[in-house]
Amino acid sequence: MQSEERILFFECLGGASGDMCLGALLDLGYPLEELRRSLSHLGLDDYYEIAVERFAAGSIDSLRVFVKLTQHETGHRHLAQIRRIIQESGLPERVRERSVRIFQRLAEAEAKVHGTTPEKVHFHEVGAVDAIVDIVGTCLAVEYFDPKRMWRSPLVTGRGQVQCQHGLIPVPAPAVMNLALGSTVRFLDVEAELTTPTGAAILTTLAEERSAAQFRVERVGYGGGHREVPGLLNLMRVSLGIAGDSSNSGEGF
Repeated sequence: MQSEERILFFECLGGASGDMCLGALLDLGYPLEELRRSLSHLGLDDYYEIAVERFAAGSIDSLRVFVKLTQHETGHRHLAQIRRIIQESGLPERVRERSVRIFQRLAEAEAKVHGTTPEKVHFHEVGAVDAIVDIVGTCLAVEYFDPKRMWRSPLVTGRGQVQCQHGLIPVPAPAVMNLALGSTVRFLDVEAELTTPTGAAILTTLAEERSAAQFRVERVGYGGGHREVPGLLNLMRVSLGIAGDSSNSGEGF
């Protein structure tokens, strides 16, 4: 008898970032008020406000997430501090485990770029409150849908250079390329950072690459980025569905 499994499939239509992952999952049906209520367990409510807006990406009705900082933090967070915030939050065990695992891989990727250790990495952009919200929020949404497996398309990236707190870096960012080791990357002739380290860390940690996934689609959500790139839909699509016997696929998580 053929078994059935619930699948979440992430498609990088025009890139990947933490807010695009979260936006697509909210559009898929994860309740915003449940997100807010669950994130309050992190003890960071005084630092941010979260809002969403519907907008048209081309002709596609999509959802965009905004994490507005209400206080400026002093200094930068290290991996141990982020791990402690998450582990002491009281959130479900799988949410905490997945979130910490994403930040661990992100720290390892950044450490390799800068010639240091994961514990010594100063999390600038990726360690800010908005990244914690994006990563933990995505893991909360995944827990809500409770898929047996998660799949993803190849990563999509642009080219050129971008300014960050470390100075000028190439696109794709070195941390993105470290996270993409063993993955397929599709390079577009666009001068823009389409996939961020946070987006790459979420997808490569949680989902197995499946470029030709087949399953029965039940629901679809679209999450928009904040970039306006001519000729490109800066979107991520997440589909929820049922797959039949997948004995020929990898483990996934």
